[in-house]
Amino acid sequence: MTSHHAFLLARAPGIPPDSKESMMGETRERLPVRAARPLRLAVSGLLILIPVVLSLAVPLYQRSGPALIGIPFFYWFQMAMAILTAIATGTAYQLLYAGDTDEAEAA
Repeated sequence: MTSHHAFLLARAPGIPPDSKESMMGETRERLPVRAARPLRLAVSGLLILIPVVLSLAVPLYQRSGPALIGIPFFYWFQMAMAILTAIATGTAYQLLYAGDTDEAEAA
């Protein structure tokens, strides 16, 4: 058995033998990295930063009024921030990775 065959047998389950995965010090072929568009990257950074900063600024929402359907401001503001964070994260993902396809799916 050659060292190449031993390498193929030592692969993790589920990785096909023709895969270019790195294992045991062997190098793999790198996929080309798409150049990031600076404006999209900046907007995505802001979309992530705004909810984080608002959530960490506790003095902004450390109060009980105004209540929304009986729920104190402190609680509904945090829930609104969770929803805003999810929307901002999804939007940032779409800005950065819209139209990208996985190389494995294309083959």
